Order: sequence, then C-alpha cells, then structure tokens
Amino acid sequence: GYLGGATAAALVGLVQPGDSESGRLAGGLGDPNFLAAMLVPALVFSIFGLAWTTQPTLRWLLAALALLFTVALFLTHSRGGLATLGVALLAGLLFGGSVRRQFAVVIVGVTVIGGLYYGAFAPADAQYRLTSPGGGSGRTDLWSVATEMIGDHPVLGVGGGNFTLVAPRYVTEDVNLPSVHLVVDTPQEAHNTYLGVFAELGVVGFLALVGFVLVSLALVRRSTKVFSEASEQELELVSRAVLVGLVGMLAAFFFLSGEN
Repeated sequence: GYLGGATAAALVGLVQPGDSESGRLAGGLGDPNFLAAMLVPALVFSIFGLAWTTQPTLRWLLAALALLFTVALFLTHSRGGLATLGVALLAGLLFGGSVRRQFAVVIVGVTVIGGLYYGAFAPADAQYRLTSPGGGSGRTDLWSVATEMIGDHPVLGVGGGNFTLVAPRYVTEDVNLPSVHLVVDTPQEAHNTYLGVFAELGVVGFLALVGFVLVSLALVRRSTKVFSEASEQELELVSRAVLVGLVGMLAAFFFLSGEN
C-alpha cells in the first residue's frame, strides 16, 4: 500500500510537471519537501522487498520502483530530503541485518546518480539550493523564532496550533529575520516538528512526543529480535524495513512540520 501510494505521488509529478513548484517535483502531495520525505521510506521498503522476494517479475518491479523513487527524490530538489536519504541509508547499514550489502550497493548507486544529476543536469537554482544551505526557504528564521518562543514559554508552550499566531510578535524582538515575510505576511509553521511541538506544547508536550517515538522504536526493535530468534526471516525483514523507514521519517521531520 505504501509503495503504491508513493508510486502514484511520484508519477503525478512526472506526468504533470506544471503542478510542481519552481521547477521542483511536487507530485500528488503538492509539496516537494513532503514528497521527498515520503519517498525515502518507500525506497527503503523497496530495497527490503528485493531481499525477501524471489519472483523475477516482482524483483524487476521493485528494482524499477527503487530507481523511480531515487530519481523523483532528486527532482524535488529538497535539501531536507537528501539529508533524510543519507540518514535512512546509514540506518540501513546499521539495522539492515542481512540486507546491509544491498544498502551498501544502493549508497554507491545513489551517490553516482546524484553526482551526475547535480553535476551535469540539474538547473542552476537547484545547484544553488544544494550549495547554499543558509538560503532559500527561510527555515532557519522560523527555527530562530521557535527557539525564542520556547525560551519565553518553556513549560506549557503557546498552545497547540498557535505558532503562526504568536510568531509575528517576535518581529519586533532582537531576532535576525532575513525572511521576515514568512513570519508576518504569510505565516509558516516552524518547519521542524520537534521545535514546533516544543514551542506550542512546551516541555510537557515535547517529552510526551519523545516518549512516544522511543517506545515505538523500541517495540519495532523488539519485534525484529523476536522474529529473528524464531527464524521468521520475512517478518524479521519487514520489521527491519519499518525500523529503518521510521528512522528516515523521523529525520525528515527535523525539516518539516509533520505534527499535524
């Protein structure tokens, strides 16, 4: 189901490039950054799928999907997506079990494809986004506002969903905001799930989120161990796929407001 949804979202952007933002692939989600975040777990699942699938037709299909997800991710020109991809692939090397070799091969392949695309085919603005991490989206300005907000309301925050309402007050504070329009004219979320939750719900909500995430990761790790001891290889690989995909998604939330 997840692979099907990711495939549809990527193909929509490739078939209808006019819907993309500033030449960036936005797909069926309408947002390049969220599309990139969704494609990373899809790539992880396709890699693990190749490890437990023996039917030639399915293997070719999964290989084609892995290539599609990789190309589509690069076309989003999402810096956060590329960082998330790196985290997920490293997590695959750490937690992939018998699939570590496949992840090593994918890392080499992704590096080659990415190097060729950004070195020879990517438009100039995409190359600028990649080489100028401090510019473009104004994300660092929103992080500065969120940090100030946390300092002023550390315990209970400013209230759920109130970040965009409270943020304009910080324009008059001693905070350097080159992209002030993202705070005043078209208020944006914090573009960081963890900072956003901390700013809106305080340390109480932040610790609740951290606890939920840690428990989820621990349960997936436990299921991996249980299935491994029971010699249930397919279920073990499914658990490892969920774990690595979850790590990738958690990394993506560092660049996105995904708490809603």
